[in-house]
Amino acid sequence: MKTATPYSLSLLACGALACLAQPTGATVLLDESFNGFTAPGGNFNGGQFQSSLAVAFSGSVPNWSGTGGGVVHAVDIANVFPVIDDPRDFAVMIWQDNVITMNLGIPGSNVAGSPYEVAFWASPAVYQAPSQQTSPTDGLLIEVLRLDNSVLASHTHNPGAWAGTINLAAAGFSYTGDGTGDVRLRVGPSAFNSGRFGGAIDNLSLSQVPEPSALLLALAGIGLIARRRRA
Repeated sequence: MKTATPYSLSLLACGALACLAQPTGATVLLDESFNGFTAPGGNFNGGQFQSSLAVAFSGSVPNWSGTGGGVVHAVDIANVFPVIDDPRDFAVMIWQDNVITMNLGIPGSNVAGSPYEVAFWASPAVYQAPSQQTSPTDGLLIEVLRLDNSVLASHTHNPGAWAGTINLAAAGFSYTGDGTGDVRLRVGPSAFNSGRFGGAIDNLSLSQVPEPSALLLALAGIGLIARRRRA
C-alpha cells in the first residue's frame, strides 16, 4: 500500500502561503456533494443533539453502497427540524460500523506515476443521543480501493470533539497512481464499534494534479510571457 500524504486547510481562513500551495491546473475526476441523499419512508425522525439540524437514517446516496447499522446516516445542514425544505445540504455521518463504498471506478483515477489529490470537508458528528457524539480520538478512514478491493492508499482524519453543531473544515491527502485500473473510494470509521460517530463528511472530490515538472514548465512559460509584455 502506498503512503498517503495528508494536508489540511481551514474553510474560514486561507493564508497566502496555504493558498499558493494549492495545485494549479488540477483535473477534477470526482465531485461528490452527497446532496442526492434520500431517506425512503421518511426517516427524518428529529433534530440533531444540540444543533436541532434535521437528521435521517437508513438512507441512500446514488452510486454508493453502505453497510452497518442504520447506514446511511445524514444531517441536513440547511434545515432545522421539523423543517425539511429545499434547498437541502446534506453531509453523511459515519456511525461506529458504517462504511460507504463507491459502486464504480472513477475514470482516469489511477494512471501509473501520476499524482492525485483526495479532498473533503469533515466535522465531528452526533445523532440524537449525547453519548454518540464524536470524541477527540474518533475519526474517519478514507481509502482508495483498487479493482480487486485491495487498498492503494488510506488516510485517517480526526475531526475533533463535537462542539454543539456541525463545523466542516477542509482536509485531504494525496496518492500516486500505480496503473492497476480505476479506483473507488471507501469511507468508514477509524475505529469500529466505538459507540460513537467517527465524524461527518461532505464535498468529497478526487483530482489528478499536474506533474511537478509540468507545473514548473507552465510557471516558466507564464514568467516568459510576462517579461515579454513588460519589454
